[in-house]
Amino acid sequence: MDCARVLPIWAAGLDPCVLRAQAVRPGSPSPTLWLEIAGRHCQCVVGADTTHLAFACAGEIARIDLEGTAAPAARLLLQFEVLADGRLIHQLAAVHRLFSGGGVRPDPRRLMRQHLSLLALDAHTDGASLRETANLVLGPGDWPGDGDHRKSQVRRLIEAGGRLLAGGVAGIFS
Repeated sequence: MDCARVLPIWAAGLDPCVLRAQAVRPGSPSPTLWLEIAGRHCQCVVGADTTHLAFACAGEIARIDLEGTAAPAARLLLQFEVLADGRLIHQLAAVHRLFSGGGVRPDPRRLMRQHLSLLALDAHTDGASLRETANLVLGPGDWPGDGDHRKSQVRRLIEAGGRLLAGGVAGIFS
């Protein structure tokens, strides 16, 4: 077999984590995203009909198979093909790595705490006492608890819920 015809290990046909994309012109009616390539460490392999790109993203790699054989420009307008099958979770993680600016993955414990904070705020806003709010979001327990632990914890949850509410949607995702 000729080595020039072997797909790179990161080709979308072999790896479900690789994104498929095509470059489009500005003003395209289809959903697109700008990808800044300048200033990123990018490996590029030009194949017979696809350009394979690999980007370093905070210690991980995000990979794209770009239709066409041209080397990418400093900035591309891309239309991604994300398939709703067994590859979906891998592809969404790759999109997150690529566009999150190197951020870390969401911590499920943080999301749970945010949820509890909003529940505590809702209950308290609806007139529940601190004790009732604690029983709702923390479960039954001694009141106020050792060293007022439960009372302090529910107060912190209510305050955190207020900050989340004031920050809007961006506060939840930041």
